[in-house]
Amino acid sequence: MSSTTSSTSSETRITSGTLLPGNTTSAPVSNTTSPMWSATRITSATVLPATATPTALPASNFTGVLRGPAPSSQACHYRPEAMDGAPLVAVLQNEDIRHRNLSLAYPYVGSVGFDSDGITPLYVSVRDAAKGSHLIDVSDPSAVTIFDSRNNSMRLDVTGIHFVTGHCNLTVSYLIDNMYTQLAQQSLEMCSRGPMALLATEQTFTQTLLLRDQCNEPVGPAVRQYPDLRLDDEQCVPVGPPGSGNGTWVFNCPWQSAGSSVQRCMSAVQRDAVDFLLYDPFNGGCADVSSVVTLLDAHAQDLLNTTALQQELYNQVGNGTTAGDKFYKVDDTVMYYMQLWESLKSTLSKTRGLNPGRGSNLKQYLDTYNSYRNFGADACASLNGSFNTPAVLSLSAGSSTFPMLAVFNDFPVATSPLTARIQNPAKLACCPNGGVAVTSPDNGTCAYRPAALVPGTNCVCGKTASQQSVAFGYRQCDNFVSQCDADSDCADAGYAGYLCLIGSCCGKGMCFDPFECSRPNVLLLPGSV
Repeated sequence: MSSTTSSTSSETRITSGTLLPGNTTSAPVSNTTSPMWSATRITSATVLPATATPTALPASNFTGVLRGPAPSSQACHYRPEAMDGAPLVAVLQNEDIRHRNLSLAYPYVGSVGFDSDGITPLYVSVRDAAKGSHLIDVSDPSAVTIFDSRNNSMRLDVTGIHFVTGHCNLTVSYLIDNMYTQLAQQSLEMCSRGPMALLATEQTFTQTLLLRDQCNEPVGPAVRQYPDLRLDDEQCVPVGPPGSGNGTWVFNCPWQSAGSSVQRCMSAVQRDAVDFLLYDPFNGGCADVSSVVTLLDAHAQDLLNTTALQQELYNQVGNGTTAGDKFYKVDDTVMYYMQLWESLKSTLSKTRGLNPGRGSNLKQYLDTYNSYRNFGADACASLNGSFNTPAVLSLSAGSSTFPMLAVFNDFPVATSPLTARIQNPAKLACCPNGGVAVTSPDNGTCAYRPAALVPGTNCVCGKTASQQSVAFGYRQCDNFVSQCDADSDCADAGYAGYLCLIGSCCGKGMCFDPFECSRPNVLLLPGSV
């Protein structure tokens, strides 16, 4: 077998080789002496087929159970990797809690691993009373996987329960039909708590907009483009009658992915790690992960025990005997698998908490930690302290865009209505700086002042006979359609809807199309783009 090991990181990649079913798992995969987790991935390997295939297995509390080697989809489990390499690791302030003479329930969270953005949690590392570490993968909402330092793993997913070594051999899978439905039937009380906790964690705030168009008229639901309010990249949802009354629009805006990097990270830790493990329904069932582990602890004892795992592995490698164990290390492998299961139970089972009736040890740890510090803030601040960017509220409506309508440094408990004037391409080209042309006393040149010019266009903000400020398309005097003294003169000349421009360089009033400069590429209103 050939392998390549970087001298600058604790990463081992097996690039080629043949793995016998009984390759030992008694030695760590990585030869690093670093106390940090090593990243290990088998990129190309041939695992010799096991001699056993999944077979039906009677179980005390489940129906439709098959036991055998892991299927191809579960043949290898990999620790979550960051987009740009090694995960960013945030260490919790557990020593500060201990200095307050408080006891932390074991296992407790020693660190949290994040993706390269410093926001998305990938795993939590838990430490037990014997100072051993296990990593719980929270990067996949459809599965929960626990790894030991040798990269042996145990996974719960929609198909059942899977044990895999770090070398992707000597695997054991329990494939259970509708496992989560069966668990729900065994404990309705535990399951019923999931959805309520999920709703309790949703964070939204209400934002009211008072929208008027370029002619200072209320904006109603007929406007195109329909108002699109966003907090960072998250779309706010309109509620109530749109544009009711005086152009009032009300939106519910999600906060989970908004705010500064620290705030977005805190929301992600709560949602993707804490809620995922302790509260949210898991894999289409009504039980959360903690409840699933609790129920398996109570109802799967005939499946998840040393004898049952040994029996399966001996069937795979030694025809049901212990003859080949010195070569295959079955007993060692089973020991590692049971340690994984014990660690998962100790962390998440509600019946194994240090203080009975207060939930799992993970929940009790978080309750204690959050009594004096903030778990999410501590996990996120060290990674995002220098990137404290506020949340930006942006608006697109009609042909106007406001990239920064408002900013929020913290979750807005009570927001004030925001006003904005948008450009509605279906309305007149009203503009704020209507003026008349002036003639230079020096050279007799007639022109509009710069403030009346609409930048980047041939449109000029002029005055009508009725003293409205309306933009018109600049042209030679002979190219206007008709002369006028009042707006009604244009309709009389056959140009219904046209207005009478006064104060131009043509000496007389000129009829013009007041919608010509309402087109989207003409910026009539300052402050929008």
